[in-house]
Amino acid sequence: MALISIPRRKQMRNIALFVGLILSTVVLFADDRIVDFDHHTDFSTLKSFALRDGKIDSPEPELNSTLLSKKIGDAIRTELLSRGLKETVNNPDVIVDYSVSGQDFNEARGGPVSSSEATLVIDVTKRDSRDLIWRSVYRDSERNNAKLAQRLPGDVKKSLAEYPPKQKGTIQPGPSTLSTAPRLNPKAAAAAALEIVEATFKNVDFVGPANHPGLSISLTGLERAARAVSEDDGRNPSATTKKNLAFYEALNNSADYASSISDRGVESADSRARSRALANKLRSL
Repeated sequence: MALISIPRRKQMRNIALFVGLILSTVVLFADDRIVDFDHHTDFSTLKSFALRDGKIDSPEPELNSTLLSKKIGDAIRTELLSRGLKETVNNPDVIVDYSVSGQDFNEARGGPVSSSEATLVIDVTKRDSRDLIWRSVYRDSERNNAKLAQRLPGDVKKSLAEYPPKQKGTIQPGPSTLSTAPRLNPKAAAAAALEIVEATFKNVDFVGPANHPGLSISLTGLERAARAVSEDDGRNPSATTKKNLAFYEALNNSADYASSISDRGVESADSRARSRALANKLRSL
């Protein structure tokens, strides 16, 4: 009997080891999705959308590709259209943004690449208030970046599986805030942005050839977008909407860049204070 029980024990250990390896592999390459939304927004009233160009943050050529970005954008468009939404650049109800970031595990720690992970973020923002009302964060782990690039367009369907969210009963409005000042219309916001940019560029010790050149580039782009809105005659509503969207995107990018400077530990206290003030001014528009 002992001669028979020994190989059986080994066999059971081998089976357990094999099952453990399978389970660990499933965990390693399992997808992960997180969805959140504003419970005070009635999504049934949002009938149209505009899709902006996606952003990809990865040094890997398989992921950092305009072709992949277009495939993901097309997949998002297909999913939203299948839900009865209409795509338009003329006063859409919501703006849809998407981004992809990627990283290789272990390589960052000096070891060989054991797996690659990409994070696909899809944001839905109300056009009139510029409030984020829905977000999906989808993480996909594969053996390499080439496999990730193949999977990401298909991951869109899973990301948008819960859009629009299921809502029952009466949608209660959100709590009121202390800030009741109305938002500026695009032309007024553009005029104010031009004044802020002009005043900022006068501080050459803060923004100049040798001081925060990245911020200078960002503000130059904002100036160009704001001027396009200011000079628009409104005769082409579609073109007007595109200019407005480009302006608000440039406005947010400049505010984010200024905010990033204020978080840098190497900056002087004065530089951080100026950056923080600039970010607040831009975001107030």
